[in-house]
Amino acid sequence: MKHILSILALLPLSLLSLAQMTPYTPTVSKAAHGNREGRYGGIALGYFHYSTHWYYYNGSGAYRDNYAAHSLNRTVVSLSLEHRAFRKIDHFDFDLGGELLLGPFGNAKASYLSGNNTISSGGWAAGLNFYGRAVYRPSNQENHIYPFAGIGPQYMYLHNSGKGSGTAGQTYGYADGWNEGILLFALSLGVEMQLEGYTLTPELRLGLFGWNSSSWTPHGKDVGMNGGPGFFALGIRLSKPF
Repeated sequence: MKHILSILALLPLSLLSLAQMTPYTPTVSKAAHGNREGRYGGIALGYFHYSTHWYYYNGSGAYRDNYAAHSLNRTVVSLSLEHRAFRKIDHFDFDLGGELLLGPFGNAKASYLSGNNTISSGGWAAGLNFYGRAVYRPSNQENHIYPFAGIGPQYMYLHNSGKGSGTAGQTYGYADGWNEGILLFALSLGVEMQLEGYTLTPELRLGLFGWNSSSWTPHGKDVGMNGGPGFFALGIRLSKPF
């Protein structure tokens, strides 16, 4: 009986010694392990710039204001869903994703006009963006930075209030506001940085080619597209797996 009591008395001390010898390994999220695979939801803030180029005809059929160019700027908030690493080839992961784009603030300028060429001091935008991207995954398992390149279609509807357009608003029909729609394919370049339970993604986007339409009717004339739209954007996204 004494031997049994001695063993029971020494048992807590043995367990305490074992616990001190065993290193503590904290629970780390999936993203922090370098495993990108899975579905993610995110929110992003960005600056989007579009440029469109127009012409219209006078009564005799000759070109008029053939080089009318609009510069449209929006602050954009986007909500995204992504399926990352749905396929892997060597050191590359392939992702698919989509975004809802909402631009509550913005303005427009007419770069073909001299002086104060603001033609809309207010406006909003809404659109959709879909993309696929290739993400480089270094062999170092401790790496948490992944460069990527992507491509995909984007459509943006831009409403311009026409406020603050001054003399140009009356002369060229901007004062009552107008809308422009832009469909394009964009290239994206950026890096994905893994944090504890989240990823932070700064990104640059560039327009490759596209089409645009407009409700703008200067002097009562319909306009036509004089070259494809221009586009670039800078943004940063915070994402979390789910």
